[in-house]
Amino acid sequence: MCADHRFLKQPKDYSLTSDISCKVYSCFSPDIRWLYKLLWGLRLHKLVNIINRSIVLPDPEVVFLPFAKLAIRKLLKTHKIDLVLITAPPYSALFLGAYINKHYGIEYCIDYRDLWVLGVARADNPPSKKVQAMEYRWEAEIIAGARQVLCVNNLMTTKLVAKYPNLLNGKVSGITNGYDEADFVDIPQYKRQTKMNVVFTGSLYDRFQPDIVWEALSNLIDSGLVNRAEISVNIYGKNNPAFVLGKYAICEHISQIVNIHPYLTHRQSIMRICAADALLLFSPSGKHSDTDSHSKLFEYMRSYRPILAVINPDSIGAEILKPCGTCVFADSASLSSIKDALLHLYTAWQSNHQTLRPDYTYIATFERKALTAKLAEVLDKAMMD
Repeated sequence: MCADHRFLKQPKDYSLTSDISCKVYSCFSPDIRWLYKLLWGLRLHKLVNIINRSIVLPDPEVVFLPFAKLAIRKLLKTHKIDLVLITAPPYSALFLGAYINKHYGIEYCIDYRDLWVLGVARADNPPSKKVQAMEYRWEAEIIAGARQVLCVNNLMTTKLVAKYPNLLNGKVSGITNGYDEADFVDIPQYKRQTKMNVVFTGSLYDRFQPDIVWEALSNLIDSGLVNRAEISVNIYGKNNPAFVLGKYAICEHISQIVNIHPYLTHRQSIMRICAADALLLFSPSGKHSDTDSHSKLFEYMRSYRPILAVINPDSIGAEILKPCGTCVFADSASLSSIKDALLHLYTAWQSNHQTLRPDYTYIATFERKALTAKLAEVLDKAMMD
């Protein structure tokens, strides 16, 4: 069950619905982001901040809960459900687990795509101590009632166990994101173009501001090591150009090279990935950056195209990428490291001699069917415990 997409402000990719073979139930949910848009237009930014940080807790999706409860009540009149799996974020959805268990006696499992109290979002923009204490209490109660807890990587699992050691004994597992092999069927074969095509898919926001990448690229051009006419960077997704380009918006090198494109369907995104000469993965260093493992990196790996990973070298994302055979790493806190990695990939493209070789067997372990088998094992255990 999910919120009715018709009332949500986020970008929508309707092509993904064709991948779902079962019936999906949805219910009405207002989206408070429409109100935020109005308030921003009225220049009431402080009011938006107050609402977001003090009223709609733990996140704006909390307004969905009353409508979800009504929909659950109706759904359970006609369906026998033995176990519920709740994915977060949004973290407010986790409250439905305790609600369903209390009123209907149905057990629930939690699936963390990003951590809540220990998450990067809370580290980047910490709430007040009062809100932190309240969210810690909420999360502890929800975890205590869950049959099984899933995290998107093993480092998240380790951190969660350290935070709640008495609540997670024997009931936490790590299952990564992955890719669908079917998405890569009938994709046009890669062809080398007259410019090196560097592709980034997704959104850049908050701490994900890539000025250090633009600085490295600009320095290489100034030094004559990279020919500006031979490289382009194409960014696909919902992005604010002023934020993405930062202080390099007025830099002639970068403004001529970087192209920002609108949001694509998933299929279109896969096609752009597979056509790239290099795929940019960017994650800045900072608190909790060691847990970064973007969902896009699995499709990046499966494309078998070279990856420029400008990330925390000690992160779980780096650990996942190292065996794949197609990745060139750069420490996101080191300008010289980024310049070296960029120059390595540019030189390989320029000479048309790519030495990176994918490990097909390793990459295949992240195919979603294999990961779904692991999920089935966890759910079976939840039913048997």
